[in-house]
Amino acid sequence: MCRSWDLVGGESFARDGSKFKASNNKKSNFSRKKLETRLQGLDKKIDEYLNEMDEADRREYEDHKKAPKELMALVERKETYESYKKQLDETDENEMSTVDPDARLMGNNRGGVEMSYNVQSTVDAKHSLIVDYNISTNPSDQGELEIGAKRLLRLGFRKFIFMGDKGYFNGKCLFKVKKMKVKAIISPQKPPAPKEQPEAFHANKFIYDEKNDCYTCPAGTFCQPAARRKHFVRDTTIKNHAQHVHTINSVIRAKVTIAQ
Repeated sequence: MCRSWDLVGGESFARDGSKFKASNNKKSNFSRKKLETRLQGLDKKIDEYLNEMDEADRREYEDHKKAPKELMALVERKETYESYKKQLDETDENEMSTVDPDARLMGNNRGGVEMSYNVQSTVDAKHSLIVDYNISTNPSDQGELEIGAKRLLRLGFRKFIFMGDKGYFNGKCLFKVKKMKVKAIISPQKPPAPKEQPEAFHANKFIYDEKNDCYTCPAGTFCQPAARRKHFVRDTTIKNHAQHVHTINSVIRAKVTIAQ
């Protein structure tokens, strides 16, 4: 309807995410690490109860009628946590919630974390109208630009500019958006700038050569691919580029490295 009334330009869009607090709370959320810690604590308590009962039997005490009831409560809680852990293994998720199962722990504007949903909205530039939205369980905006571009293409938009803040800056995602023939304009993230390193050798000063897959450092030397490592949280492969120490001028090396 909005398109038929010429309220949507379809040439430029901006995307951003908003955190909406869920009905759930952190007590009903369980991560793998949290479950492991709880299970270890329960195993310790169960062992203590069993040792106390053995000691009572040896001394022929009869005032431990409460022990079996409390012990059963611990065993039942352990079985519950083990079922949560099994569910995580089956779904390959890192966390789960017993209330609002789609909610996830996410950072808020107050510097804390709470159970939330990440609502991604895409706005058309002509009259600032929301043309699309989706609810994500991703705690960050990483990877959401690609999803937004696909959704706009399915709505019939073509040859548009897609904008976002630095939260969407991800090389793998930008490459996929480029292959969709969508022009993305994303604010770059602030590059690492160690205080002890000269500004001339900060990361943004290195020039990438896509054809040869190498970087040219400010001193004019080349950094070749050295190793790859998997970043499981962002589901990306990180490639490290480096240069052999013996090929670096000793004067330059003294300026840019800390280790002796």
